Amino acid sequence: MIVQRGFRRAGNYHEERLRKAPASYFYDVMTNGFGAMSSYSDQLTPEDRWKVAAYIRVLQRSQMPLVEMKEEDKKKVEEAEKAAAASGGQHK
Repeated sequence: MIVQRGFRRAGNYHEERLRKAPASYFYDVMTNGFGAMSSYSDQLTPEDRWKVAAYIRVLQRSQMPLVEMKEEDKKKVEEAEKAAAASGGQHK
């Protein structure tokens, strides 16, 4: 819908370029803007911008095939899955 109104299509955080970008890249874009995206520095505190950057990283990893993850990250995912299964899949 937005694209039909003349706006650019939003980026895909699962692109290889953005998956390899450091979290500081997302923080910088939120702070200074980039392309069609304006700055969010007046709407988000620096701490909140870092939280959003971390959340983007979590979303990226949630969609990443396990075979592409580093060994230490695979272990964390497996531990989290075991903990979720042990608690009946309920979040506390």
